[in-house]
Amino acid sequence: MRDGAGCTQLFDIVFAPETVDAEKVCWRLMPAGTNPEQPWLLDLLALLGGDNRVAYLRSRVWSGETRTLVLELGSDDGVKVWLNGKIVHSNNTMRAIQPAQEKVTLTLQEGWNTLMLKITQNVMGWGACARFTGPGGSSIEGLRFQTQ
Repeated sequence: MRDGAGCTQLFDIVFAPETVDAEKVCWRLMPAGTNPEQPWLLDLLALLGGDNRVAYLRSRVWSGETRTLVLELGSDDGVKVWLNGKIVHSNNTMRAIQPAQEKVTLTLQEGWNTLMLKITQNVMGWGACARFTGPGGSSIEGLRFQTQ
């Protein structure tokens, strides 16, 4: 949080998880599936509360081979995505969340890959959802996930 900054300004402010010292950030597990009506939702508002804020979500994804996939994203509000330390998607917006609002084609490397999302919060709802699919929307076999 930065006093006086709205969610669209916060989107471009660099916070600790975006820096080379990201490993020093105190990460904690994000509860999933806490809303039976939206089991896909990572509900940041319920966990963190507040207005005009940002939160970072991070996970590792293992692939047995280099492969091109689609990352389907939903966010309330803006979303910025890093894969292995490089920005692969960015949308500074204010909206309510829906699954697969955006589809980003990306390439996972063989072995472990780090995926990180920055989600901004304006007012009211705040959350994110993400899943990997094949280029045509098919399910993917052989991925493993590890929270950090």
